[in-house]
Order: sequence, then C-alpha cells, then structure tokens
Amino acid sequence: MEPFDLIKKAKSVGRTALTEAESKQILKHYGIPVVEEWVVKTEEDAIRQAQAAGFPVVLKGLGTKLTHKTERGLVKLNLKNRTDVRKAARQIMRAAGQDLEGLLIQPMLSGRREFVAGLFNDAQFGPVVMFGLGGVFTEAASPRWMKRRPGRCWMNFDRQSCWGHSAVISRRTGRSLSRRWSGCPVWPWNCPTRRKWTSIHC
Repeated sequence: MEPFDLIKKAKSVGRTALTEAESKQILKHYGIPVVEEWVVKTEEDAIRQAQAAGFPVVLKGLGTKLTHKTERGLVKLNLKNRTDVRKAARQIMRAAGQDLEGLLIQPMLSGRREFVAGLFNDAQFGPVVMFGLGGVFTEAASPRWMKRRPGRCWMNFDRQSCWGHSAVISRRTGRSLSRRWSGCPVWPWNCPTRRKWTSIHC
C-alpha cells in the first residue's frame, strides 16, 4: 500500500497514529532500511514464525493504541527458543489486553548506538524535524536537535537547501552523537541510509 493510502486509511477511522509495522512500511517505501519483521495473530503463529526466522528473536505487542510498548511491558528481547516465545506471547497478551491487535516478530539485532528521528507538523511552526539519541535515552537524557522547515509542506527536501539532511544531522548535537564513542565505529556520513533523508516528500 502506498504511504498516502496507508495514512488516509488510518485517518478515515479516526486514528492519530500508525502502528510500528505500518510506519516501517512507509520508511521502506522511501528506501530507508528497516529490520525484517512479521505480523502474526496468535501465540502458536508466533512460535512457528520465530522458528522459521531463526532464534534469537524479539517479540512485541502490536496495536494502534500501543505507542509506548516498553512502559507497558510489550517488548520481549533475546527469545532463544519456543518456550521463551510462548511465555513472552502470553505476557504481552495479558499486558496489552483489548488494545492488542497482533504480535510483531523481529530478529534480535545487536548494537550500542541508537538514534531517534521524527517528522511532525506543529500547529504554530509547521513541519519540524527532530534528531537525537534513541532507545531508553530518548526521554530520559537525550540531547535532541530540532529544525523548522520554512513553509507548510515537506516538498523541496533536498541536498542543496539548508534544510537538507546535512544541515539537520551535521550540527553539533548530531556530530557528537554519531562520532566514535563507547567503542562504536564512526557512522559513515556518506552512507546510503543517511542520503535517504532527501527522498521523503509530502
């Protein structure tokens, strides 16, 4: 489904947020790499898909109202076998209750650097982009940088303007977050993922 169709469908039923899986469909559409994942409905389906994907896996609760999964105990990491997946699925189902619409299975990835990036339309300032530390640090201790895009639309999101990705991410905050730290290698500033910022249009 095309991004605009996906968003239009969500808005038509009064939703104000997309699920994690839907959001990644939009990112993938614009060429931004996302983790491979599978949406299932039942505990047994989760077990079968986890076996097919290969352990270890991550299991998450999925639903339009489940925008803060960690706080509700809906993210289960490093599940190494069928028993782990079954136990995690039952815990997620109990914790999510009526808000649960499915289960999301992903391979367990490793890494020590996480970023958060967001695009939103502010009622007063218009389109705004945000960049900073991700994971558990997003709300606890994240130095974040925000930039307002002139005008009322995401069009002309190009490399030549000061609104391009280099201006957003290369500022002092972005540089300090992406350089070598805690044993992590330097993030390649010319990598394809970084360039994909320029492919997002309204």
